[in-house]
Amino acid sequence: MHLQSGKWASSQAYVAWLGALALACALVSPMAWGGMIGNEQTTAPLIRLRTTTFAPPAGVWSTPSSPGAPYHLVQFDGPITEAQRSALIQLGAIPLAYIPDYAFVVRIGPGLISKVRALPHVRYVGPYRPDYKIAPYLAGRTGDGRVLMRLFAGEDAADVASRARQLGLQILYARGQLLEVQGSLERARSLATLPAVEWMEPSTRRKLMNDRSRALVGAPQVWERYGLYGKGQVVAITDTGLSTGDPTTLHPDFQGRVRATFGLAATGDWSDEHGHGTHVAGTIAGSGAASGANPAARDYGGSFAGVAPEAQLVIQAVGIDPVSNDQVGLPQDLNDLFQQAYDQGARIHNDSWGDSDAPFGEYNLHAQQVDEYVWRHPDLAVFFASGNEARDGTNDDPWNVWESPDGVPSTAVGVVRLGSLCAPGTAKDSFSIGATEGFRPPSENWSGYSQLTWRIFGFNAEPMASDYISDNPSGMAAFSGRGPTHDGRVKPDLVAPGTDIISTASYLAPPSSYWAMHDSNYAYSGGTSMSCAVASGCAALVRQLLSQRYGIENPSAALVKATMIASADDITPGQYTNAGIVEVPPRPNPVEGWGRINLAPLVRQQANGRGLSVVQEAPGLTTGQSRQYRFRVAGAPAKLVAALAWSDPPGAPEADRSLVNDLDMSVFGPRGDRLTPVGKPDRLNNVELAEIAQPRAGIYTVEVTGANVPDGPQPFALAVLRVDRGNVPGDLNGDGKVTAADALIALRIAVGALAPSPQQLDSGDVAPDDGDDGIITLSDVQRILRRSVGSESDD
Repeated sequence: MHLQSGKWASSQAYVAWLGALALACALVSPMAWGGMIGNEQTTAPLIRLRTTTFAPPAGVWSTPSSPGAPYHLVQFDGPITEAQRSALIQLGAIPLAYIPDYAFVVRIGPGLISKVRALPHVRYVGPYRPDYKIAPYLAGRTGDGRVLMRLFAGEDAADVASRARQLGLQILYARGQLLEVQGSLERARSLATLPAVEWMEPSTRRKLMNDRSRALVGAPQVWERYGLYGKGQVVAITDTGLSTGDPTTLHPDFQGRVRATFGLAATGDWSDEHGHGTHVAGTIAGSGAASGANPAARDYGGSFAGVAPEAQLVIQAVGIDPVSNDQVGLPQDLNDLFQQAYDQGARIHNDSWGDSDAPFGEYNLHAQQVDEYVWRHPDLAVFFASGNEARDGTNDDPWNVWESPDGVPSTAVGVVRLGSLCAPGTAKDSFSIGATEGFRPPSENWSGYSQLTWRIFGFNAEPMASDYISDNPSGMAAFSGRGPTHDGRVKPDLVAPGTDIISTASYLAPPSSYWAMHDSNYAYSGGTSMSCAVASGCAALVRQLLSQRYGIENPSAALVKATMIASADDITPGQYTNAGIVEVPPRPNPVEGWGRINLAPLVRQQANGRGLSVVQEAPGLTTGQSRQYRFRVAGAPAKLVAALAWSDPPGAPEADRSLVNDLDMSVFGPRGDRLTPVGKPDRLNNVELAEIAQPRAGIYTVEVTGANVPDGPQPFALAVLRVDRGNVPGDLNGDGKVTAADALIALRIAVGALAPSPQQLDSGDVAPDDGDDGIITLSDVQRILRRSVGSESDD
């Protein structure tokens, strides 16, 4: 999402909002956003649909709402085992979609209902009614419009399309399980009476979401420590195209690294007259060749190279409607989009766009399609921008700040309202990326918007009104889309710099496409589009790290996510503490998600046992199964972090909670004591995080359990990171910078006059690479001295 001009509240407001949302969603949140978790089942299980939630009485059997309708809700009395699911299938009753709690939508043939009712642990069988199929935000609409429907697997779209035509509806799309119609919304809703229809919702429009960012996310440390620049990684970009669209005149930063191109609009053209796609591509994988880099020598320092300057690109170019500014050419079924890129070798997919008119936080059909594809292709990491729709205002007042750009609306209170996350970034298996501020403070006289405050984007109340938009990477970009999702899941997943990003400019785009031009080759821009691109570039480095350093030939998206979350920084409390505002609560939360991306901790693996350990488990777990993994902690790391992630099967759009397979993670200390979780288990998210401050030395055990796996077995990934105390290589006295005092300490250690602490060994071992051999020698002293006088950068 690219943004052109046109916080989170205090702890008291946070508590008040959290209580209101918990009441509205019938959720309980006894611990922080790790997450907004549901109660353990202490009463009869509910049927939780988007349209209604009810408690079916056990042993009461309903009849179909229409004669011969084969689709029913079948609920079990507890977590669904593989044996229970298999028993349905053996009868000829096919589970099609999981519905919490412990239920399926099941296709049941004639004469089988009584047999299904007789199965052990089945407590309810009832009809899948027409009113369950209509999205709440479609139900009350009048007039004409476009409606997207999903049919049950195995149903014929032609039959439903025929009925739609009889009602006077125009068929816009009919393929596989999807049908899009245009016309009377009332007539379109009447199609819900057809048994073949599983779900319907309004069609959405798709819009774009619009050097130093590398250092802020730790990319230079990955470059220097292991020589990883994204080589061998293929990133697909669905955007406005790339540069001139001609390999012979392409921007120098992409020469020789465009693997395949597709023009998705009717013209088939992949040139970029808009400029957005070229800027995104440069942030991910520009070589910096037009700004002084020497790619042949792998010398990218001091240039505007992207995060992964040796990655290859697959370009999927969309058109832009000149009137509506909507994207043109995107397929209605995103499975087709991803497959096209996957066939060209892409294992990272960048999507700096979103469904602009879908309800915020909604798990819609496009989000479901993301999960559907990743479930079937677990090695594809799909990145979406969280959106630029955040507004100033309390959590119970209208957002009218955009309508009053010259004044301070009554709802403006100087904090950013939650609930502005755009689909399809609501997908469980996507990486939804929000934006922090970049770092181009006004004192350095950069161009772009670096001299402007958040007032330029309509945030007219203090402290944002006077806050420069690119001076604090530990503060959120005010426009960045906040979560949670409609069912309370933590989103965005991660955040990355997204203001005043300098990257490649398209030669065909007018200067007005950008925040400002740096020169003829590069431009400033911002938005969650740019932070999403930073994250995609980081994923390329992480995939290469996992492949080359950990021997995982084809890392899963879940492992990439777990690794990036484990190493991420928590930016709580944000940048407005002087105003008494907690902009960002402790992670995880609906502002920063699971943290700000930082790859630097991943490459500080020491001989004493610190560093990164990873597990990629397949086929995984079923209900009731567990796996245990043991990890040694030596020395005195600042913290131990364990991140569990899994690519969950696609949720049912008619379900009120999208999580299907639920795993739990517990961490046990060296004495066998359970350290996490604290409080009730997370029943909403497909990521779990444990952080243990100042862990004592010894063997730690991480246990992963299948709490409820109705569609198993469920693969998963685990990343365990021992985070050292020193975040600045060469900083031996712990003051956060490298000075001559650090060089003197290093010299005393090198000549044997001082016994180093474990932290000093970590920070002082910098030659020939950071953390190279676990000792401090005169070579390390020389490098620290060079850094202290500024003749060598540590990033």
